[in-house]
Amino acid sequence: DGFPAPGGPGETKEYVSRILDQNLDASEKEKVQELRHDALGVRIALASSQFFLPGGVKIRTSALQALDKIAEILRQTDKKIVIEGHTDNQPVAASAPYESNWELASLRATSIVRYLVKYQNIDPKRISAISYADTRPLQSNETAEGRSRNKRIEIYIILDEKLQN
Repeated sequence: DGFPAPGGPGETKEYVSRILDQNLDASEKEKVQELRHDALGVRIALASSQFFLPGGVKIRTSALQALDKIAEILRQTDKKIVIEGHTDNQPVAASAPYESNWELASLRATSIVRYLVKYQNIDPKRISAISYADTRPLQSNETAEGRSRNKRIEIYIILDEKLQN
């Protein structure tokens, strides 16, 4: 098995799914919210609640082992990686050290980038961070469950060569 699979994003998603299933234990699998693919690549969605305290931007120690195992997959490819920060639509606490969900999502995404570069030796030239705040919800923010699914970090492995630069 090579990475990425030659058949495109769908096959690469299946490959990543298989590797995660083989390498993550039950508690680590809970940290991975879902795996999706589109025409450009594969997304590993991580549940923010598993990686960060509410309103926090420092990665939980309990999440590092799962992140390390995901990094093993990322090191198997030379493709571009985009770390996307997503939030729900609830305003940040007045006491928060940042002003909005834009900063919260950005700080969380850059925390993941810094960790992957510093501790997992991911080439900084091929990784970046983006904040989408609450602009790309997966579900309605009307329910606690929906808000929980919307608060996530997505590790996007870009397979389309045209977007590699």
